[in-house]
Amino acid sequence: TLTSAPSAKRKRAPASSKRVSKARSKSAYEEDDDDYDDNDSGNDDEYAPSPPLAPKSRKQRQMGRARQHRTKRPTPTPSGASHPRIEDSHTPAKKRQRMAPESRNLQSDSPELLEAIANTCVETCDFMCPVCDWEQVNKRMPDYQRHLRTHLRPDRDDKTRGWWCKGVRVEERDRFDARCMKNHVKRVADDAEPYWFHDHMRIGGCCQTFSRRDALKRHIANPNVRCMG
Repeated sequence: TLTSAPSAKRKRAPASSKRVSKARSKSAYEEDDDDYDDNDSGNDDEYAPSPPLAPKSRKQRQMGRARQHRTKRPTPTPSGASHPRIEDSHTPAKKRQRMAPESRNLQSDSPELLEAIANTCVETCDFMCPVCDWEQVNKRMPDYQRHLRTHLRPDRDDKTRGWWCKGVRVEERDRFDARCMKNHVKRVADDAEPYWFHDHMRIGGCCQTFSRRDALKRHIANPNVRCMG
């Protein structure tokens, strides 16, 4: 008896829907490319898209910034190269002679001022300045006399009166310098020259006159002034 041949096994269709969708999308993409090629076939020579640039890594970007901020070093000159010497044309300036500052109070030699200075009696003094009408309120004669003398600057030829920056006597210089070094204050300059003042040879002063004692003391205490006394 003839037996019927076993029926061939049927091939299973792909079960994955993703593969079907991928195949369809691929075929659709190819059809679109064919249409694009057919429509723009005449412009193939004119348009050629450039390949995408590979993005720079983070390390390359940092190296690029470092190169931009790097400064150029100066080119070293050969040791044997000769350089033109610039002659120093600076000449030491001559020391200007200090001029005496103007008095803060009006200067006068009127008879009324001389009479007020000569009067030292408190009972007969009105304590009014005859030059500027200033009144000594505390009625102290030393203060009043000191004010009056600010109006009367001594004559530069009369070195027996007033407050002078006269320095020290030459024969007392060594003892004076030793005392200054002990007290850590400035002493007479080494290059100071002696001069004749009134009746003695002196050194370390500038022979300027001041109307008040405190003004002379400020002058000598000034660190920018070389005067002593």
